[in-house]
Parts: sequence; structure tokens; C-alpha cells
Amino acid sequence: QVKIRMNELQKIKKFVDEISRYQEKILAKSLDGEYCVNAKSILGLFSLDLEQPIVIEFEDNARIEGFLQPYKA
Repeated sequence: QVKIRMNELQKIKKFVDEISRYQEKILAKSLDGEYCVNAKSILGLFSLDLEQPIVIEFEDNARIEGFLQPYKA
């Protein structure tokens, strides 16, 4: 699990475009864990409070962790 911050429209769009290439199940959660959405869904991401960091959960995969580096909070 990795905390990331995405508060710009272009950054969110790029994130969804790139994360959608992975076949693994990837979830995005609010920092308090109350809300959980598919991280590959732009509408799902917009339902979260993007002014706060969000938590990305995925199966242990070094490729995904490397992809998330520029977004880390």
C-alpha cells in the first residue's frame, strides 16, 4: 500500500491511463479508509477527496510500486 497525492486534473488523467495497463486489481482508498474505489476508474477517483492523500492498494508488484513513485505523498 502506498500513499499518493493527485490534485491536478492532468495528473489524475495520466494516472488512470497508465494504471489501467496493469491487469492486477488496484484499489484507491480515502486516507481514513471509509471509501474504496477501483483505482482504474476516473469517476471513482473523483468520488474521493483528492485534496487529501489517497492510499493505493495492490498485490505485491514491484512494477506498480515503481510506477507510483512520482505520485507519492
